[in-house]
Amino acid sequence: MGKTSLVLNMMNQQLRLIAPEESILYINSKEGKTNLIQRMLAISCQVNIDDLQLRRLSEEDKKKLFDNPLLPILQQDNLVLETTAKSKIADVEALVQKTNAEKKLKLLI
Repeated sequence: MGKTSLVLNMMNQQLRLIAPEESILYINSKEGKTNLIQRMLAISCQVNIDDLQLRRLSEEDKKKLFDNPLLPILQQDNLVLETTAKSKIADVEALVQKTNAEKKLKLLI
């Protein structure tokens, strides 16, 4: 238990360190992009994920969310989330090449 949370924490830290021309590719066939982004924001803001998803954040939590240094980083398209099931190595390899062609791939998860 906690594998995705561990990876999202690591990714959160790496996103703060990469250059604008670099990227991180995260492949996850179990969760959707929206849920992954919400979980990353909840982790980085230290707010309850249920409160975030149900939009019942306190004013203090809203301020944490909007002042989050992760938001501008996410807007730079440094994170590529692939949430479809890619069962073939060739599919993953093509996705890695495509991502690396757009921005230098620093990390693949």
